[in-house]
Amino acid sequence: MEVDSSTRFSFSKLDTYKGCPRRYRYRYVDKIVRERRTVETFLGECVHGALEELYGRLQHGKTSSLDEILAVFGAKWKAGWSPEIVIHDKALSADDFKRVGEDCLRTYFGAHAPFSDDRSHEVEKKLGLSLAVDVDGTALECRIEGYLDRLSFPKEEPEAVEIHDYKTGGHLPTQEVVDANFQFDVYDLLVRSQYPRTKEVRVLLHYLRFNRVLSPSRDPRLDQTAKTRAVLESLIRSVRRDHAWEPHKSQLCDWCEYRDICPLWAHVEKVKALSSAAARKDDGVRLVDELGGLEEKKKDLKDELRRLEKVEEGLRALIFDYAGALMAAEGEKTFVVSGTEGEAVVSEKEELKFPTKTHAPDRLRELEGLLKDMAVWRDVSRVDTGLLVEGAKARRWDPEVLRAVEALIERFGRLVREKHLRFRRKKGEEEPG
Repeated sequence: MEVDSSTRFSFSKLDTYKGCPRRYRYRYVDKIVRERRTVETFLGECVHGALEELYGRLQHGKTSSLDEILAVFGAKWKAGWSPEIVIHDKALSADDFKRVGEDCLRTYFGAHAPFSDDRSHEVEKKLGLSLAVDVDGTALECRIEGYLDRLSFPKEEPEAVEIHDYKTGGHLPTQEVVDANFQFDVYDLLVRSQYPRTKEVRVLLHYLRFNRVLSPSRDPRLDQTAKTRAVLESLIRSVRRDHAWEPHKSQLCDWCEYRDICPLWAHVEKVKALSSAAARKDDGVRLVDELGGLEEKKKDLKDELRRLEKVEEGLRALIFDYAGALMAAEGEKTFVVSGTEGEAVVSEKEELKFPTKTHAPDRLRELEGLLKDMAVWRDVSRVDTGLLVEGAKARRWDPEVLRAVEALIERFGRLVREKHLRFRRKKGEEEPG
């Protein structure tokens, strides 16, 4: 696949890459232009346009009434609305969203008119800075750019700059989410590069539906610019090195304009457009349905197997009890319980059990530590307790070492008596006449 050779980046561009590299490729590398727009995006555009008109007039000493700004909003809505604009919530109409936009403007006017708290510098301000990025030993001169809804300078704070960002969405984030948003660090960096004498940059997020203003918490004593630059450089390096552009599935897929060509969604979109009868004839649908049926059968078989294993466990316990009583009475170590088609061989033997990694790992480490200081370590360095016991029985080592090994076996080993049951089918025997 192609690589991205661009050197101009914005926060939204890099954020697209973070959200889904494949969407980034379609939009910025392949340059596939898609006009799919949602009603939420269109609503935001119209409200931003009305507020831009409001503050643009204020820059020239002209105030506007609420009715005038509502008229601007209405004109932008009428001129821009198209049936192609997507409304995901089928319970809502275009008029519902238009009323939301009008309510946002009314609420904003009520909270901020007559708009004399600050001096608006510029609306829809474009800022940029140069950033040198080392990509695999090659110095790349990049440009970081961004558009800010509005810049203002508080009247009583000549060295402070406020960034105003307008949100028309129906979700009010928590302060924690706002604090973690890297977009505002980029805004801060851009403003400080444009206005180097600025001592404080404040970001004011106007959530218009809620009449709330949130600000990301930043310690004004700390210079975050070096950290922000480092994050931007890392993202640019990732973009420039990417050859695969792997798609990333998330909630954002519902609003993606490239679903019909994305490998995660192309077949989904194709099937969605088919009738039920046509969809069932599609080879992909047929194969996946067949696989789904098979998986369901496997699940049923696994459930049945678990049930049978529980029954088997109970039967084994009963056979142990039956044979155990007879073995104890006769002092036998093995007993065969016969059935019509097979037989259960029950045996009893004593085994030395030692600590394992699963059971008593601390004791195992203690045993290993003691063995490492002994001459036998080379022979049992895997802490193979079977070899240890075998070596002791064969008296493989000299008497002093042998005594030490036997002491360890006695200390760490525990004699466990276990019964074993093995079922075997009878060979074709003739029935007694």
